[in-house]
Amino acid sequence: MTNYLAKYVPVGESEELVINTTKPIVAGKRTDLSHFGRISAIKVQETTFYENEDFQNIVDGLNKLTTRLNEMHDILNMTEHMLSAGFAYNGSLNRLHDILLDVVIRNRSLKIGVLGGSISAGGALGGEQYIYSSILGHLLQLVIGERVEIYNVAVGSTASNYYKYCIHAHLNASDMDIIIWEFAINDFIVGIGPESQEELTRFVLALPKKPQLVYVDFVHLVLFRQPHPCRFGSKRFGMHYDVPSISLPNALCTYLEKGLRDGLLGSDNSHPGKIPHAMAAIFLAHLLKDVLQNITREWSPNNTPTSFQKGVDAENLIGELPPPLYNISQNLHRQCWSTLLSKEGVLNDLIPSKREDDWEMMQQEYEEDYRLDRKMFWGCKRKNKSIVFPLIIEPDEHATLFSVYVVMLGCSWCGNAVVFLDHGNGVVIKTYWNWNIVRLFHVANNVPPGNHNITVIPQSDILVRVTSVIVA
Repeated sequence: MTNYLAKYVPVGESEELVINTTKPIVAGKRTDLSHFGRISAIKVQETTFYENEDFQNIVDGLNKLTTRLNEMHDILNMTEHMLSAGFAYNGSLNRLHDILLDVVIRNRSLKIGVLGGSISAGGALGGEQYIYSSILGHLLQLVIGERVEIYNVAVGSTASNYYKYCIHAHLNASDMDIIIWEFAINDFIVGIGPESQEELTRFVLALPKKPQLVYVDFVHLVLFRQPHPCRFGSKRFGMHYDVPSISLPNALCTYLEKGLRDGLLGSDNSHPGKIPHAMAAIFLAHLLKDVLQNITREWSPNNTPTSFQKGVDAENLIGELPPPLYNISQNLHRQCWSTLLSKEGVLNDLIPSKREDDWEMMQQEYEEDYRLDRKMFWGCKRKNKSIVFPLIIEPDEHATLFSVYVVMLGCSWCGNAVVFLDHGNGVVIKTYWNWNIVRLFHVANNVPPGNHNITVIPQSDILVRVTSVIVA
């Protein structure tokens, strides 16, 4: 992973200061956040372990990380109050404890997946090195070296109703140790209800490997227009599902309430700028640092925690999920084919079996050229020209009938289309939308397993943009 030279503009100051991530470590004031009470782990004999070189490297790395974080606190003018307020809900970190213990003892890589929209894809930042996940990766390198793998699968304009079906089209979620979710700002902007947020939460928590889920709420221009901007975020879900919830609106509440945007928004004066991204990385790094420090206190070469000796039983560790907060249905056997590309690409391409010449693969252009994502789509602006996508719905012991959706990239200059499943009645889809947002449209219910076709036909000579087909 590259060592980046990151620049931030501190709140309330005009000059630009530099964090040189390659400079020698210097002594700094220690900020101990262990009093937050986030650790609820197995307690064993507290022992130092200088006999073990690998673990001594971890201890030395944690000291370097603490110093680096304190340097960043000072440059970004982060007070103790902001640090405390930024953890909207501490949540249970039992699972993270065992994950990091396994990473350290087995000397293996730590795999972190990142879900989100244009914020996590680097919108209006100026470069990948300023994205919070990149900063976090570099900070963690101080502790575990090159064994940090960041899988940033964020795609702009997506919301939770897309990822609840299509997470596996972009991320091998079952192989992740940690999943960071930039929480649902697009849901808020376009008015998507909390049911999709909860379904995605339950899906991640029910994965066989039981990754540690972490919510991160960001600031955005829309929050400055709200009467209570500091209340936005994931805290309610965090409390219900015992998931750590990091809130930049909480940490920056004073600035939001006074409408002080300088330094908080990016080049488009809408997306969060470099300061909120750096702060998000700091909060996430503190979360992992505190757990790793707890591990170094409780582990010694002659006293490995019992949970590790027996192997982690993730099912017993997590337990049953609580009842849902909302009356949501459970989608089984999700399948998604997509053209939307994150930094990691896409795992299931949407490929037509037949298309007329006026349909072609297109890309939405960004004003900035340094984002990680690419909004690719099948586009056509010619009336009555068709494109056909094949569907193979495999039988499932838990689901005998399926629903089918088509996903369009809406826009203020987009037209309407008729969508057919096989030879059924057509469904008229209106893709006009004030926002360049990914939108799901229901096509059919009670579809049996087998081979099917989705046909899309524009109703006019106005652009139609198809990005995905979903079965669940």
